[in-house]
Amino acid sequence: MIWIILGFQVLLALLFTLAWNWIKGLPAAIHKRQEQLFSQQLSKELELLKISQSQIQLRKIEKFIDFAKLQQDILTNEDFKRKIAAKDPKAVTRLRELVVELGIGLFFFASDETVQRYGRWKTESAVEGADPLELLRGLGELMVALRRDVGYNETNLTSDDYLRMFITDWDKMLARENT
Repeated sequence: MIWIILGFQVLLALLFTLAWNWIKGLPAAIHKRQEQLFSQQLSKELELLKISQSQIQLRKIEKFIDFAKLQQDILTNEDFKRKIAAKDPKAVTRLRELVVELGIGLFFFASDETVQRYGRWKTESAVEGADPLELLRGLGELMVALRRDVGYNETNLTSDDYLRMFITDWDKMLARENT
């Protein structure tokens, strides 16, 4: 009978030791589980943030391309330029609508520097008798700032590089300006 009681006490001590070790490890296991849940939640939120950023980036690019197309029309579309010069009410109204729409798009999607640069350029371009070369340079600088906003932070391109794309004799114009 003593052997049975002794065996039972050993078994009880063994069970108590196992239970004690399990209870002692419980907070660490709970912490590890919470850490895993937090990590999963964080990963999920990070993925949603990436998707959101990607969508914003696409909208930003769309707005910037719309702005570039408007500028291209102003620089190269002879019919549009003629209508604006003749103060055609439909063309002037459409131009104003586009400028306001694009300004709003830039405000929401462009960097602070680019929004401020756009505001200065727009103000300077509205001044009667403004220097056309300076306005074009301002436009080129604005387009380079937009390029940086799209993600080309380390771009080496200049406003002259942009303007050469649309004005074939840009370098000749610069040479005349410097002489």
